[in-house]
Amino acid sequence: MAALVGILKGEHNEYKVFGHTKSRAGSTAFLVTSFVISIIYLIFSHTHIGITTLAIVPLVATISENLAVNGTDNLVIPVVVALILSGSL
Repeated sequence: MAALVGILKGEHNEYKVFGHTKSRAGSTAFLVTSFVISIIYLIFSHTHIGITTLAIVPLVATISENLAVNGTDNLVIPVVVALILSGSL
């Protein structure tokens, strides 16, 4: 979702991270999508996740997505989210 929104709406709101161009639109789309996925997980997993975790997971995932460049986000994000949800972070 972030890549699609970034391509379609990311022009003129770009920034660079480690020399790689990102967009505020794409990052916002990632954050919102992560939040929606977290809510869906909370509803269907029947776990007792606190509101703090519900807020932290999308935020940390978005930061990880910004810092992990060259395709490493596909590994970094699931690992970071899994560590948060397991209580290891």
